[in-house]
Amino acid sequence: MTDDIQRLGGQVLLNTKVTGLEQDLETGRITKVIAGDQSWEPAEVISSLELRATVGITSPNAPKDVRDAAQGLRYRDFITVALVLDGKDLFPDNWIYIHEPDVEVGRIQNFRSWSPWMVPDESKACIGMEYFVFSGDELWESKDDDLVALGARELEQLGLAKASQVDFGFAVRVPKAYPMYDRDYAERVARIREWLETIPNLQQVGRNGLHRYNNSDHSMLTAMRAVENITTGTNHDLWAVNAESVCTTRSTSKTSTRTSRRPPPSRWRSRSPGRRRPPRADAGHPQAPVRRRRVVRGGGARVRRVRGSTSRRSATSRGRGRARRPSPSSRSSPSRPGPRPAIC
Repeated sequence: MTDDIQRLGGQVLLNTKVTGLEQDLETGRITKVIAGDQSWEPAEVISSLELRATVGITSPNAPKDVRDAAQGLRYRDFITVALVLDGKDLFPDNWIYIHEPDVEVGRIQNFRSWSPWMVPDESKACIGMEYFVFSGDELWESKDDDLVALGARELEQLGLAKASQVDFGFAVRVPKAYPMYDRDYAERVARIREWLETIPNLQQVGRNGLHRYNNSDHSMLTAMRAVENITTGTNHDLWAVNAESVCTTRSTSKTSTRTSRRPPPSRWRSRSPGRRRPPRADAGHPQAPVRRRRVVRGGGARVRRVRGSTSRRSATSRGRGRARRPSPSSRSSPSRPGPRPAIC
């Protein structure tokens, strides 16, 4: 894709933080994108910035209630501790969810189950010990070596491998990995959407760009639909991607729009194997990926247990098993003709 962009006269700038979006109040359009000491005058803007950042860097400032709504949005952060071990794969699944209350790990990935090319050395196994955290908490601030030691120790504690089998490891921190669905998030997102509708050449895409707990496939689809809106003049509603299972109800008040979940089908079951960690104060948000709450589709999926964990066979685990989630009310986007977009 980079080659195609450059061949057509475009630029791809890496490690270039976008620090400002300037809006013309008469037309509502974004007229300048600022990144460091550089700026561009875009015809179209596609942004995967989290909604909180998009509102925060736009000038003139958004209305106060929009800024307050953006500041109220919360995120769950994420750490993967990749461990390379001597020997065969520890389990055949893509991942397993851990419910054991005596460990911190919430999920374990087997990278070779996603693709053999991710672990090309057949004499080695590579797994990802995944921790759901908040930026600034004890785990987030731990040294990488300490996290690797923790992962190896908990791997042995779960009975999956000996800590001595770990050859080496490293930690990867992902800030704002999960947009959180708390009690007020839907109303906040709805108010931000109203403000975004006044900016005709700005499209938000991706998980954080829409503050929606989409998987990577649906997140990429929003970006593809945004490009089609620009290049072919379509009217794709990006907020409607993966929203087909959501029930939206409006109150009689003009200022209140609430989105609620339908009762799940009978084929969905909440699995509760093994003991579960008691609720923690920082894990009480419905969409925060904490180990005490998992929903798994039935329909033939095979569920296995590994000392207080659940998993499904890789053939049935891709793109399935997510709980239904609410979304703001949908709308139809205006046609967006125009030449080259700016993507931030």
